[in-house]
Amino acid sequence: KHQNTQQMLLTCHKDLEQSMQKYNEIVRNEEKSSQEAMLKISNLSNMVTGHEDTVKALNNALNEAKEALASERSKYAEAISYQKALSAQLVEKSAFIDTVKEKLQSTVQGYRREINDLSSQLQQREHALAEKNVFAE
Repeated sequence: KHQNTQQMLLTCHKDLEQSMQKYNEIVRNEEKSSQEAMLKISNLSNMVTGHEDTVKALNNALNEAKEALASERSKYAEAISYQKALSAQLVEKSAFIDTVKEKLQSTVQGYRREINDLSSQLQQREHALAEKNVFAE
């Protein structure tokens, strides 16, 4: 009976050792799985951080592009305004030139009339003088 009990204890001990080995193996596998899961989580977290940094960089680039576009629009608006002002000045100067041209033409016509009148008077005097010379002879 003692031997049976000892045999049973030995069997129980072996079963307990096998169970402990299985338990330890399960614990090692769980620890390994946990470490792998933690590594995956860490990698995913790093990827998310990298993507967040990329999104921030893209947002910054987009904002810079928007500012540059606004600046270019402002410069374009200034150029259009300046061009309109130049066009208005051109119209004014063209009108002034036309006025001066008309005045000069009118003045030239007046001088021509005066020249014609003086020329006519000179011809009349020469004619009268020529008649006096004819009568004097």
